[in-house]
Amino acid sequence: MGFGFGAMETPSQRPSLLVPPQGQVKLSGSTSSVFLTALITAAPLALGDVEIEIIDRLISAPYVEMTLKVVERFGVSVEHNDSLDRFLIRGGQKYKSPGNAYVEGDASSASYFLAGAAVTGGTVTVEGCGTSSLQGDVKFAEVLEKMGAKVTWTETSVTVTGPPQDSSKRKHLRAIDVNMNKMPDVAMTLAVVALFADGPTAIRDENGCEHKLDAGIFTMTDGHHVVALTFNSNKLTYSLMGSFT
Repeated sequence: MGFGFGAMETPSQRPSLLVPPQGQVKLSGSTSSVFLTALITAAPLALGDVEIEIIDRLISAPYVEMTLKVVERFGVSVEHNDSLDRFLIRGGQKYKSPGNAYVEGDASSASYFLAGAAVTGGTVTVEGCGTSSLQGDVKFAEVLEKMGAKVTWTETSVTVTGPPQDSSKRKHLRAIDVNMNKMPDVAMTLAVVALFADGPTAIRDENGCEHKLDAGIFTMTDGHHVVALTFNSNKLTYSLMGSFT
């Protein structure tokens, strides 16, 4: 495409980016959405128009949608189709400050605290991630709700309360069958919560982002005697059941 990078004087410095005048890009979306979001962010500064075509299936679409909304807030226009596999970005645009910008909390990192509430029966409120959030990972709370946690929302916060103990002092989270393709970064958090469910939980990945799960899943199975984990994988479905129930 003609992008260039300047040399770094020290290892801690970022390379400078030279934006090409224009170009057409055919890009894979099956590995990660980060390459696409980087191009969407840089391309408006090109002198000419930049066209981007996704040649296969796009994973993690909510991250792309979030990027589109953010650049729009800063005065940049990106044309795209509904399936997010074709983009036309007019060159010569300029980013403009919106005056005030609300920076959300990191919904991916927040998943750990919400999961903690779900498995202990406690209550955790995370500020900065609510119904107005642009982040797809905020919907992890809805997954916990399906498992039996109580979830309440405000525009800028989410509160999760885990199920209470029963007469035998046990907390019951329901096993579920869920596709995590749209929020793969929190799939591993769900894998841990699944150890406390009352049956096998199936984490499905119908659109090909299994590589994001594999490394973490296999790290868990290396210590399966510690966490009492039963694990089966057919590349598209990860079935987990622990004995912490």
